[in-house]
Amino acid sequence: MEAMQQRWAGVVVTGCLVASAVVSADWPGFRGAMRAGVGTGSAPVTWDVTAGTNISWRARVPGGGHSSPIVAGTRVFVTTAIPQSGVAPSLTLGDSSRSGINSAGDTGAHEWRLLAFDRATGKPLWSTVAHAGVPRVKRHVKASHASATPATNGSLVVALMGSEGLYAFDAATGALRWKRDVGVMDVGLVGDPTYQWGPASSPVIAGNIVLVQNDQHTGSFLAAFELTTGKPLWQSAREEMP
Repeated sequence: MEAMQQRWAGVVVTGCLVASAVVSADWPGFRGAMRAGVGTGSAPVTWDVTAGTNISWRARVPGGGHSSPIVAGTRVFVTTAIPQSGVAPSLTLGDSSRSGINSAGDTGAHEWRLLAFDRATGKPLWSTVAHAGVPRVKRHVKASHASATPATNGSLVVALMGSEGLYAFDAATGALRWKRDVGVMDVGLVGDPTYQWGPASSPVIAGNIVLVQNDQHTGSFLAAFELTTGKPLWQSAREEMP
């Protein structure tokens, strides 16, 4: 678990979700409210988990994931994939010469979950299983089975669990509102589909629309779904490589 949890946007380090001592505006999706990666307020530029410097709280996150936490109102949300074997997911660290281009071998059953924490205290509020089963594609040795950052409008939280589907949850209770099978998201080495690296593209909420991008070996597309119901609205083919 701890090898996979080195996230920050609000922050996750060595298996723990760590909140900055400075509370700023909401961060409702990948790269923030304007998708520009720029926040407001005065976030600390240094912190020390062991010493507790500029750390308000920590909360342990089971499993592994590279998705960023998102923040809306009084809550922090993050996704994770938990191996049912009980063995912590392995992760290859370092540059490309160390990581290579290989797929990871953890193809056993997992649980994909969305977790909610209290923004002020880090208290776990709920943990909802989106999907349980064997991954439909492999992941890169440096990646995870939960790499896409969720998105929220404050009422619903939308999480793309890769090939395991698109899910919408009630932000207050964690109740599953709807789910959609978006097909296999077969991302990997260009020109060699035997390499599977797993998807990481995050969903985007625009009004009452959820956008999902999937650039893969064949059949790349951009798709739109109705936020409140999950109803497919349209899908457009893309001439893009994975």
